[in-house]
Amino acid sequence: MGRQFPGDPHVRVSDTERSAALAALGQFYAEGRLSMTETDERCSAVAAAKTREDLNNLFTDLPQREIAVSGSQEMTYTASEVDALNKKGARPRAGLLGLTTVGAMTGTAVLASSTPFAWTLLVLIPVMFILLYVMKVGPTEWYTPNARQLERQRLAELRKEEKIRAAEMRAQRKELTGKITNRALKAAEEALNNKRK
Repeated sequence: MGRQFPGDPHVRVSDTERSAALAALGQFYAEGRLSMTETDERCSAVAAAKTREDLNNLFTDLPQREIAVSGSQEMTYTASEVDALNKKGARPRAGLLGLTTVGAMTGTAVLASSTPFAWTLLVLIPVMFILLYVMKVGPTEWYTPNARQLERQRLAELRKEEKIRAAEMRAQRKELTGKITNRALKAAEEALNNKRK
């Protein structure tokens, strides 16, 4: 019998594996294989699970299929991403903005006694900020995302997909609950009508 979560059963469970287990339980509920009470109990057990074996034990009486864990824990990068990581040590935009700030403040201090318009040099600071960080003027390699930015973007996309999947599961559960409620009401109504006859 194959395991739902393959690999070493003694490895501690990740949040991603817990999310996948919850999604799978929701799917089994939508298929009618679990009652709402059973699903809730198993969802609580998923939250308390410490190892993959703990998760696998929750699925022993359900059809065996490997549960897809989205967003594997091992991140991979393309050649262009690796190249960008090698260049991440250099921060020319921050350096230019820093030099502009130091130059503008020094120039303002030096010229303050000789001209009343020395403070206008301070305008260079926000101008350089806008040019470098808003308009992104300069070579394209200055604006290549680093590993942290790429990882944040990927995690944001995964969270968005997870929210969409969770919303779909809630909609399915609500629809199924509505159908079950309607069937129960019809059965009760028929039972009352049969008693009256």
